[in-house]
Amino acid sequence: MENIDLDPSKRSDLTQSEADIFRILNKALTSLVDPAAASACLARSLREHISSQASESSKIASAALWELWAIILEVMCTVHIDHPLHEVLIAAVDDLRREGGAVVGSDVSKLKATNLFFVRNSNINEDPTDLDDYSSEDIEAWKRLNSFTSRLTSHAFQSWIVLAYWEIASGLETVPQDTTVFECKIWVATEWLIQCGTILFKDLSSTDELDARELASIKPGPLCQDISPHSVQRWDFWQSRLVELANNKSSNETALEDFSLSASSLSRLEQAITATHRSRDRVETEGQASRDEDSSETMGN
Repeated sequence: MENIDLDPSKRSDLTQSEADIFRILNKALTSLVDPAAASACLARSLREHISSQASESSKIASAALWELWAIILEVMCTVHIDHPLHEVLIAAVDDLRREGGAVVGSDVSKLKATNLFFVRNSNINEDPTDLDDYSSEDIEAWKRLNSFTSRLTSHAFQSWIVLAYWEIASGLETVPQDTTVFECKIWVATEWLIQCGTILFKDLSSTDELDARELASIKPGPLCQDISPHSVQRWDFWQSRLVELANNKSSNETALEDFSLSASSLSRLEQAITATHRSRDRVETEGQASRDEDSSETMGN
């Protein structure tokens, strides 16, 4: 298991509140034998910390919340996806999001992860492979961040679903320029499809009309320009693109002369293909069951 050091005494750049948060996280790191108990304890300790900050003023409480989410994102970017702390942090943040709770007396401020969306897009909002200079660790941190956010996205909390559209557009709807960069983008795109496929298919098959701003936020990539951004046809494109890439082929527009993906990327594509089929089947089955129920009620009346 990788060695993770969250001891705040080894950092001199922390505020007292930040040091307290790291101290709480470090304690959780030492009690991972029972992940469920560790996540519940962590959520409780973090909630108590924010509440103690709120006793001074709402402004201090707001700053403490911002610090909390920023630190959690920082830690998630350094913790390997397979490390037990990754699961504990996801469960703890999900607990905070679901339970909420006022943090400033009767104030309406809530300890919910909506704040986390804004912190994520303020602190860490750019794929490192889109920059001129990046390292392999930058790529791993980007994967960890997207795994974390995708696994927290749910039917009850869809604030981050727009991120899925951005990353899938980057990975499946854009012409590959470099194999290493492309494999990173494929990993991230497939992670969103594996974790949030059901939510995405429900969204794309919805008859709800989106306004111009909403449509612009989920704008398709260059390879998908002729397809409506909010339609089942876009899902069909994703599925066909996954199959195409899994067969180690790319569209004729590719800028790569020798297009060959690693075994790891091919495995991810196969997982995503399976996940997208299951997601579609699940949503369509649920839809049919709902129609059958409505029909039965109508006949009964």
